[in-house]
Amino acid sequence: MNKKILLIVIILILLCAGLFYKFKSEHSVYWKYNDSKIIGHTYDEIIDAYGKFDYIWKPYYCSQNNMFSSYRAFYYIYKEEDMYGNSVKFYYAIYFDENDRAVYVSLQYIP
Repeated sequence: MNKKILLIVIILILLCAGLFYKFKSEHSVYWKYNDSKIIGHTYDEIIDAYGKFDYIWKPYYCSQNNMFSSYRAFYYIYKEEDMYGNSVKFYYAIYFDENDRAVYVSLQYIP
């Protein structure tokens, strides 16, 4: 009896850990936005899924992954103060290529 309960508890723990890992890998930048449903999709498809962008910035060269992005679109995430009392806004940034497809996502801050 105790072995069956222990086995059920272990299976439940492994199941919860697996679900957490899957969620974390698909939402690596921010929990609200699924990276795998954004990367590879067009501007219009992303707007249909998540709504209008809060901010758009054109054009941009990303030195982090050595690519030129025709533009970036942002969803506002949150605001916090830095150690000097300045307000800093954090955005979920989506980089688009020249074919209007999302190719990269990251967390960006704008002072």
